[in-house]
Amino acid sequence: MEQVYEDNLIKLTDDDILFKKYYIPTFASKMIKLSRIEKIQVIKKTFSNQESKLMGTDDFKTWYPFDSLRSKRKFLYLLFEKNKRRRIAFTVEDDEKFRNLIRGRGISFQN
Repeated sequence: MEQVYEDNLIKLTDDDILFKKYYIPTFASKMIKLSRIEKIQVIKKTFSNQESKLMGTDDFKTWYPFDSLRSKRKFLYLLFEKNKRRRIAFTVEDDEKFRNLIRGRGISFQN
C-alpha cells in the first residue's frame, strides 16, 4: 500500500483514503477503500455556500472530519460510498495535487 498523497487532513494510498480526525470525541481516523467509492463531487466554495462546520454532522447523512481551516479552503469534496446513505464532506490542503492523483485511480469526479 504505497502512499501517494498526505497532508494534515487525509492520506491517500493506492488502495484507500484515510480521513484523519474523523470520529468525535476521540479524533480517531476512518479508512475507506477506493474500490468502495462511487463518486466524489467537487464544490467550489463561494460566499453563499461557505461551510464553517469544524467536525461532525447536522443531518446524520453528511459527516465532516475535523478541519479548523475549512472555512478558508477553496473546495469542499463530497465522497459518496457505494450502497451507503452516508457521505463524507472533506477538504484537502493541496486541491490540484489531490485531484490529479485520485483521478488516476478511476474515481469519478462531478462538479
